[in-house]
Amino acid sequence: LVALFEVVLPFALIGLGQLSVPSGTTGVLIATEPLFIALLAPMMTKSPRLRPTGWIGLTFGLLGVATLLGIDVAGVGALLVAGAALSYAVGAILIEERLGDTEPMTATAAMLTCAMPPLVLAAIVTEPQPRLTLESLIAIGFLGVACTAGAFAAYFALIKHAGATRAALITHVAPVVALAAGVIVLGERLSLWQLAGCVLILIGAALVLRPGERHSRVDHGLSMDGH
Repeated sequence: LVALFEVVLPFALIGLGQLSVPSGTTGVLIATEPLFIALLAPMMTKSPRLRPTGWIGLTFGLLGVATLLGIDVAGVGALLVAGAALSYAVGAILIEERLGDTEPMTATAAMLTCAMPPLVLAAIVTEPQPRLTLESLIAIGFLGVACTAGAFAAYFALIKHAGATRAALITHVAPVVALAAGVIVLGERLSLWQLAGCVLILIGAALVLRPGERHSRVDHGLSMDGH
């Protein structure tokens, strides 16, 4: 299940969504993961429900998503990326609940091993024969080793020590990196609507995650700054 929700579904949805969605908008939409966790955790676990401030934050976040859905997107691309954020949220909750006592490297290896066969099969069936170049091999190596295996191992360790909700704060870095990289590397246009959507989502997540809103079973006693 973790392989399905943390790798197979989001990787496929992001890959399809980014055919029509700029990287900056993608990064902001992925940052909605903490909002989905706050909404789903009480349904999937024994976590307490959101307080009024949390619901206000959730509303801000949804307004931010609605702002982004109307810009720089074509078709259902943005909805696919938002679906990936939802899938990541479900996976994070499952990791905290079911794999909290598993070593991060072991959990990462098992998850990626389970996710590889269906993804390879889907690629063989739905996509043309790839053209392997030095540039593509370097990109695959970097994405596989650093952005996937290394990042997931760190993420598993973070969830183990801080809980799913607070670990999801890492997604708040995604909009900044994605927007900057999109402008600098890909020459994407940075619009005021993108900035507005990003601000709304980050404000919403901050309100949802403020101390006292939710406390998972493993993040008791941690403040927002991690002390």
